[in-house]
Formats: sequence, structure tokens, C-alpha cells
Amino acid sequence: MDDERNSLNENYREFKENLKKGIFPKYDEFDLIEIFDVAADNLDFYVQTEVLLLGARLFPDSIELLQRRGFLYSSIYPDALGEFVVNNPQFDGMCWDILRLKVSGVKGADAIPLLDQIVRKYKKFDDEDIIRLSELIRELRLEEWLVKNVDLLEKKSEHADTLLYEVAMTQHDIGEEESTINILEKLTKIDPFRAENWILMAECYSNLGRYDDGLKAIDFARAVETTIPEADAIEASLLLGLEKDLSRAIALFEKYVAANPGAMNVIHNLILAYNKVGDKEKCQKLLIDLFNEDPANSYLLRELLSFSTDNAQEFISKYIKSSAGGDIVAAIADQMRELVLGGNYKSAVSLGMIIPEIYNLMGVVEFYLWALMLDNDWDSIIKFYDEASQHNDFFNKDSETLFYVAYACLQIGELERAKDLAVRGLDCVNKTFNTHLSFRMNQYGCQQALSTLIKLVDYGQTDMIERFDPLLVKGRD
Repeated sequence: MDDERNSLNENYREFKENLKKGIFPKYDEFDLIEIFDVAADNLDFYVQTEVLLLGARLFPDSIELLQRRGFLYSSIYPDALGEFVVNNPQFDGMCWDILRLKVSGVKGADAIPLLDQIVRKYKKFDDEDIIRLSELIRELRLEEWLVKNVDLLEKKSEHADTLLYEVAMTQHDIGEEESTINILEKLTKIDPFRAENWILMAECYSNLGRYDDGLKAIDFARAVETTIPEADAIEASLLLGLEKDLSRAIALFEKYVAANPGAMNVIHNLILAYNKVGDKEKCQKLLIDLFNEDPANSYLLRELLSFSTDNAQEFISKYIKSSAGGDIVAAIADQMRELVLGGNYKSAVSLGMIIPEIYNLMGVVEFYLWALMLDNDWDSIIKFYDEASQHNDFFNKDSETLFYVAYACLQIGELERAKDLAVRGLDCVNKTFNTHLSFRMNQYGCQQALSTLIKLVDYGQTDMIERFDPLLVKGRD
């Protein structure tokens, strides 16, 4: 398997090098088909196009290459696919029928009768038929149809292993990991010497939290094929899940990221691993290096801001210059929202503090107050209100803000002020209760919380006040 994979990838890389040099040695038709398919796996549309242009010159009568031209149109020039199909009515076969179904525009369950018709039409399916049919199924979101018909398809498939792998991939794509493992167990008995089967099984085990089983699957994959980048990333994530041998996990993550700097999920895991071992310096260096290479990457920006907001203005300015544009405040607001939703409350608070006159920016204030509440920073909520209400009367009339501040006062024992703010909040609710239904529902909840707060102050029972947490914010990390 090592030799087969290496040969395919080497031919693909050699073709790319030849394109740079403007050299076109004589390839046979089968070589070009294989290079095209490897390029398709890598979403390399440039190489796919060049292969087809060369193939049209060398093998003008090749139906296989012509058919692949149709699938390339489907991927990058869908409007051209219609004309392509109309201009080639004489060709028959499952792949051509799939192209015609794509052009028909039939979607979802409406395509099932056509799929049934295609399957009944042919006695045998080759590998390309199965791969293209599976792609179409995923595109139409008809995974249940594929699972339902797997026995029939397996009987007609020239290579059952290809079908089972495609069904497993389809199940995996929709999160049906247990079903995927069941299919892979059958598949690995048919073809135990294909590393991809074991790698997919390991990934499923990882997603299920069955990390030890995943490591066993990786061992089988490495026994079949010694050099597999995907196995490095998955093994590292399994070790991270077990919190075991983290030095090896970090080494594997670093190796993978060096070769695949755009693999955000692996980068995220590497950041987690660095944090697990307390290597803050490496973590920060990785983030800064990657961000400098790709400053338009909002994920990297968010991770940087989660790590530290010391250079937030610099990073955000660089992000804006490299992306579609916008102003710095809007970018900060967007990042603050993501930090809050991601549970990074302290980072969101730090970010909010660098914005001058934040009390005039409602879109930012909303998430800033959320972060303060979720961080249980009662003093900062009160301080913000005391300053903001002097500059913007909105905060004196907004029932939600008044509840936040009243709740904060309740937590630090300023009971009379808490009650006063709650009474004012209720008054604001009554004045704004005649707006649209969703707002009224929101205000109803606010009204209930404010009323309960006032009763708690009146009762004066410390244990009841301590248990009062209508927003479930106390004790958050």
C-alpha cells in the first residue's frame, strides 16, 4: 500500500513540476486519469484542468477523460454542465446518467425515483460509478437512501470494498459514528490492508471518546502503511483525549501543521496540547506566526485574543487590512461576540476595556455586559453602569441593563440599591411592553426576574438570595 500510494502521489507531484517547467512528456491515458483523480482528491482544479487539456490533445476519443470533464464542470462551472450534457447525448453509463440528473435540477427526495431507475438500469457498477453515485447522494442529502440500498448496491458492485468505504464515509459525514464503525468492521475483514479504512475507524472512535480503541485502529493503519499524515493528526488527538504521552501528541501535531498550515482543527488541538503542558510561550509563538502568514483568518485572531489582548489593536488592524474591510470597532465587536459564545469571558472583558466610550456602542455593550455577568465580575458591572449612565441615558431606561446592575448589587450585599434599580427596571418594562411579541416575551422574563429580586430584598433571607440565579451565571469559569 505504501508503494501504491507513493506512486500515485509521485505521479501527481511530477505532473505539477512539469507544468512549472512547461514540459509535457508522453503520458498514457491511464496515467492521466489517475493524476486527475488524485488532483480531484486534493481539490486541485488547476491540475485537473491541465490534465484534461493535455488529454484532449493526446487522447481525443477518450470517453473516460471526457466524462471527467463533465464532473469538473459540475464542480467549478455548473452553468456549463448543462451545455456539456446536451452536446454529448450519445454516451451511456451510470456516470453520464448522474451528470444528467445533476443538470435536471431535481433535489432532495424528488430525486429518489431517478436514483432507483439508475440503479435498476445497470447490472454492474465499477469503482468510478460508486464514487460518483456516493458524491451525488451526499450532495442531495439522501444518505438514508444509500444505507437502505447498500445490499443491492453491494451485489452489483465489482469491488464491494469501494462501496462499503463510500457508505462508511457518508455515515461518518452525518455523524453516525457507530454505524460507520459497524460498516468498517465488515470492510476491514474484506480488505484489511488499506490504511484509509483503519484511519476512518480511528477517527470515529475519537469522536465517540473511545480513545484506546482509536489508538488500536491507528496501530493497524501504521502496520499497513508507514507514512500517513492523517494518522499523525488522529493519533495525536487520541493521545490528547487520553491526556497521555502529550510530548508525542505535540510532536505529531507540529509535524502535521508544518505540512498543512491551514488545518484549523489540528491547530486548535495543538493549542489545547500546549496549554495542557503549560507551554504558553510556544502557544503564543505558534499563533503569532500563523496569524502573520494569514492575517485574514478570523479563527486565528480569536485564538490570539483568547490568549492575550495586550496587542489586540495591532492584531485587529492587521486583520481588517487583510480581509474584506470594515471598521475596527465592528471587528472588535465581532470578536467579542465569538469570545463570549466560546466561553472566553475574561478575554472578552479585556477586549471591551480597550474601546473608548464603549457605552455608545450598543452592539459591543451587549456582549461586554454578558461577559461581565458570566465572569461574575459584579464590581465591574456596577462601575460600568455608574459611568455609562452619566453619558448615555439609554442605560437608565433599559430594563435588562437595570436587572444586570441590580443583580450585581444583590451579589455584593447592596440590597437597598438592588431593590431601587429593580423597581426602576419594572417601570421601564411597563413603559415598553406594547412592542412586538418577541420583545414582550423577553420583557416578561425580565419582569419576573426583577419582581423576584425585589421580593428577595424584602424577605432579607441570605440563603434565598444566594440561590437566586435566573440567568445561571454564578460560578462560571
